[in-house]
Amino acid sequence: MTGKQDEHLLVIHRYFWPENLPYAIMLKDIVERVRSHFGQVTVASGDPAENIALREQWAAENNVELIRYQAQSVRKRSKIVKALQMLSYLFWLLRVLLKTKATVVMVATTPPIFAAQIVRWLSHIKGYRYIYHCQDIHPESMHHSGAIRSNILLKLLAKIDKKNVAKAWKVITLSKDMQATFAARGNNTNNVVIINNFIFNSRPVVPEAIEATSIRFLFAGSLSYFQNLEFLVQALTQVKIADVEFTFLGDGPLRKKLEDIVSQAGVDFIKFKDFVPVDEAVVEMHKSDFGIVSLAEKVTAYAYPSKSMMYLGNGLPILGLVDSDTELMCFINENQLGVAVAPNSEQAVVNAVENLVSRVKEFRSQREHIQALANQYFHKDVILEKFKKAIVND
Repeated sequence: MTGKQDEHLLVIHRYFWPENLPYAIMLKDIVERVRSHFGQVTVASGDPAENIALREQWAAENNVELIRYQAQSVRKRSKIVKALQMLSYLFWLLRVLLKTKATVVMVATTPPIFAAQIVRWLSHIKGYRYIYHCQDIHPESMHHSGAIRSNILLKLLAKIDKKNVAKAWKVITLSKDMQATFAARGNNTNNVVIINNFIFNSRPVVPEAIEATSIRFLFAGSLSYFQNLEFLVQALTQVKIADVEFTFLGDGPLRKKLEDIVSQAGVDFIKFKDFVPVDEAVVEMHKSDFGIVSLAEKVTAYAYPSKSMMYLGNGLPILGLVDSDTELMCFINENQLGVAVAPNSEQAVVNAVENLVSRVKEFRSQREHIQALANQYFHKDVILEKFKKAIVND
């Protein structure tokens, strides 16, 4: 396909702009980039929590058809309610696909596995090709987090998703490590395209914004599982350098436990601040010297931390705790964008902190260079052009 006007693209996701979620916003940008290459484009998604009129105005301006899924928010609801809502969404998706005349369907990993499975099933009946956008790889990531404990269930779901990948016209994922996970399943990866996420929020570097009175390390994001945060904080309590401060900006289920680790260690250079909107988090990045990316072992096989692009896009070098020889570790270390070490030795973390602190003047002078390099790889226009080539071209 080379952008024929008789082609019809259907984009399906539970959330879409103006819902204030990164992927919902990204989908809007993707649709805008490819719109002129299709005769018709349809977005099938749940209603936003507010501003449905804003979405309708956008659709009219861009000549995009909307199909609405009306459902109540399930945030902070019971698991049973969430499960019922997921089933409701999947039945709605089935009805949408039975009625569609689309020639290309794009689906992601929300809900995991089953949305793509339904798209795959209906592709045999309706004759469309489908693009499977894997921001995470399931069920392996759910098994790694403990959400799936049964090996029998893991194998069953992995078998389903292996077929989802195999039958897709194209599979888009975030890294070579994630592509290797498909290969380890036994998938032929000739249909896999690697396109990472783009930098969402950045602003020009202002060197004077850095608070030079102390050397600041910043972790910005949810204090949740998958990130090896207990190990990280325990390691940081052992740092013996004056005028160094570690700030954790955000909330999550592990916050109390992390605060207890700090309290028991009796240190005052590790601080916790409440969640703030993204724009305010960006301001904090510009006041800091280093951004922290921490992942549990093997997570890079199933996911990619978007905060790494966020830091680099704002000129912030990285202290990374990631698996050895992964794409992210190599990218950080080979481009001298900070220091990345494997998350298996507290002393290695302390040594990495000492390394960065000893070179803080060097890194402060390179903020604009770091931002420019990040834009070279992850600027929105760079990434959207890759999406256009993947979605529009054969």
